[in-house]
Amino acid sequence: MPQNSLSPRATARLAGLVFAIGGLSAVFVEMFVRGRLVVGGDPARTAANILASEGLYRVGGVIDVASLATDVVLAVLLYRLLRPVSRDLALLMGSLRMAFAVAEGLNTVNHFAPLYVLKSAAFAASFVPAQREALAMSFLRMHSTGFNIALIFFGLHLVLLGAMMAASGYFPRLLGALVGLAGAAYLANSTVYLLGIVFPGSAYILTGAIGELALLLWLLAVGLDEKRWRLSAS
Repeated sequence: MPQNSLSPRATARLAGLVFAIGGLSAVFVEMFVRGRLVVGGDPARTAANILASEGLYRVGGVIDVASLATDVVLAVLLYRLLRPVSRDLALLMGSLRMAFAVAEGLNTVNHFAPLYVLKSAAFAASFVPAQREALAMSFLRMHSTGFNIALIFFGLHLVLLGAMMAASGYFPRLLGALVGLAGAAYLANSTVYLLGIVFPGSAYILTGAIGELALLLWLLAVGLDEKRWRLSAS
């Protein structure tokens, strides 16, 4: 390892910091931007909210994109932490997180599309307000679908990450199990959603949140067992 590079423990804590920044950014947009402005089943009110808070809505989209940049950085850091277990599996694990970032980045177009539909003079000339409002809501629903597609890559990433952490010897097995369970919960949530099965997703999301929170806190507070990491790497 180059002398000027971060130690394994410092890398783990940096990963925790990047994870926290990205996670808090995503939660802010989902809860305080889309969660506040989008009213399910009411296209007219949703359109009025977006237009009345256009600045907040645009900032939310920008934060979405910025949070995806943290996923790319985190993929590299996690690869470095888990490569002593298996370089090939670590590469696959990191690639799955990058695939999530790419898919969700493309999906961000659906976040901005309602603004174009609601403010475009061409749409105003061709569609009555109710039609434009319905179309804007359709883009928001497409955003939800796109997120669930991207979440499949993220869930697979977490399942593999959890398995590697449990097998590493320098992360707790219980932590690896929680992370893997979080990934399985996200996979189940997206599968149910895409199949059109009506089932409350709160249990899936709660399970996923517990696993991710456990990982975040462990990385920030403890990092990893550096002695065992170096032994495994050697």
